[in-house]
Amino acid sequence: MPLFVFRRYKKEEGGESTKAKHPKLIVDEQNQDYGFMGLTKSPKRGNHNNIKIDNPQKNNTEDSYIRKELRYDNKKYFGEILTDYVLSEKDIEKILEFLEDKKKKQPIGGSFKQCSHTTGLLPKKHTKTNQRSCQANKQQKTQHKSRNNKTPGKSKKGSR
Repeated sequence: MPLFVFRRYKKEEGGESTKAKHPKLIVDEQNQDYGFMGLTKSPKRGNHNNIKIDNPQKNNTEDSYIRKELRYDNKKYFGEILTDYVLSEKDIEKILEFLEDKKKKQPIGGSFKQCSHTTGLLPKKHTKTNQRSCQANKQQKTQHKSRNNKTPGKSKKGSR
């Protein structure tokens, strides 16, 4: 399976006025899923800078960027390889550098799904809010286990 190729993503994305099926850069393949990063014209997504690349589309000189987000989805949601989109060697190196940096930040033990709010392969940073919810979930699970492990034979006062 060739990596660093663009495929059309069959799911619609974007707001009401900009719904589109955008091309995605395939950077990984695992079983029935592709790991992909989005192609965009925007230099930022929220407060996060995207990776600036040469426009991969032939005969197009507009600025292009790759989102700093690795997502996974089933292969059935991707079309054929887009032959009019070609990534330069220089841009492949930029993306590999980004992926290596993300890999270094992988949690100990290799599991990214440690918390209910963590999705996909790459970990989300713990903010104060979701860190508290993480700790609250752990406490609820502990309390639930302790309630279910009461010793049999003991009953409440006044019950028959």
